[in-house]
Amino acid sequence: MLLDAYHAVDKGIAKAVEAEERKGRRTACAKGCSNCCRTLRDIPVYPLELMGISWYTAEKVTGDIRDALKMQLREYKKNPSALFSREMPARYIQ
Repeated sequence: MLLDAYHAVDKGIAKAVEAEERKGRRTACAKGCSNCCRTLRDIPVYPLELMGISWYTAEKVTGDIRDALKMQLREYKKNPSALFSREMPARYIQ
């Protein structure tokens, strides 16, 4: 159900972007862009996104990525910025 909801949202966003592009407007970002994640201090996260992140990390993430996430979560109580630190292996940061 969660993935179906994401798919519906993605289709709606794609449709809206296409409509704006037909008007001559262009998106500021592109595939692989992470500029907002690097420059903005606060990025809103919606309940559906939190549910998806929670499910994905609990059920799908394995190996080095899972180990890095566990370390960051352990450090979070000491230093809240550690959750999103650059300690994540570079190959996982887009």
